[in-house]
Amino acid sequence: MNSIHQPLHQLTANVSPYVRDMLVENRERAHSHVMSAFQRAISDESPRSELGILWYLDPAAALLTVRSRVPTLRSSLLGDVRSVCDVSAPSVGSEVQVRLFCNIQKTPSPHVPPELHRAVKAQTGKAYRSRLVIVPDAERADWAVRRLQRAGLVADPAAVTVGRISSARLGRRGQSIPAAELTARATVHDSALLTEAIGNGVGKGKNYGLGLLRLDSVELH
Repeated sequence: MNSIHQPLHQLTANVSPYVRDMLVENRERAHSHVMSAFQRAISDESPRSELGILWYLDPAAALLTVRSRVPTLRSSLLGDVRSVCDVSAPSVGSEVQVRLFCNIQKTPSPHVPPELHRAVKAQTGKAYRSRLVIVPDAERADWAVRRLQRAGLVADPAAVTVGRISSARLGRRGQSIPAAELTARATVHDSALLTEAIGNGVGKGKNYGLGLLRLDSVELH
């Protein structure tokens, strides 16, 4: 994980209906589309991570948000640019409205009865491994609170909403990632953790438009 020591660049751009549909239907192509606006990375292993690029598409508004550690070289490739700004973490104690489109899977506990381990080994010849599963509906609010806490934010489960699950389509052989929009009102309790989350994203699937933490300040009266 890369440490973030300076404000990040953020750009929003309106995209055409054709580009919007492409971004939604094939997130591998969408990843290439976003990367085309940036300089070539030194590493071939994870160029997105090296340049600190995160992106999110609001399909209803046809609005693409791109955040990065380096500025774009060809921002016009992303669409009709609406805004460009720097982003940094709010201070400890700040109240924020959180929005996060993220992977909604978890790894079940590996602590299962020994007889199950033996049965799996006998049947498959391989050791038992927990596989990712979709977070059950009854657990989602608490799961979301824990996810935000790891990002330096404290939220009341009663103030958290997890939207309906959709499929982030990757475009290859019907593969997809189950994802949902998480919204919450939260308080910043650790600015270092929040800075890392804003710059490095939250959860898996960041190549495919997941994990960009969007924050709006809440005015206290």
